[in-house]
Amino acid sequence: MDLLTAYLTHAVEFLIAAVPLILTFILLKVFRLPPKVAACCVALYLPVSVFFWVQLKDLFLVLYQGVPYLSSFLWIWAEHILWKQKQGGKDV
Repeated sequence: MDLLTAYLTHAVEFLIAAVPLILTFILLKVFRLPPKVAACCVALYLPVSVFFWVQLKDLFLVLYQGVPYLSSFLWIWAEHILWKQKQGGKDV
């Protein structure tokens, strides 16, 4: 029973940590919003996470959730470059 509890606990923690990536996927691929809008949404979600990082005072949590935020912003940056190329190089 302890194995099942540990497995479910880690699954829930992973889903919580992956929220920035899930949000980025939904905004960019499902709703097809511009990368600037997706960046604003993820950037607005970041202070909420930082608040909980400060309240919990857990360095592991910062590292664990920092990677999805970094990955999300890299993904948005790459999508922005592709979007600009698709628009013909004109500044949008």
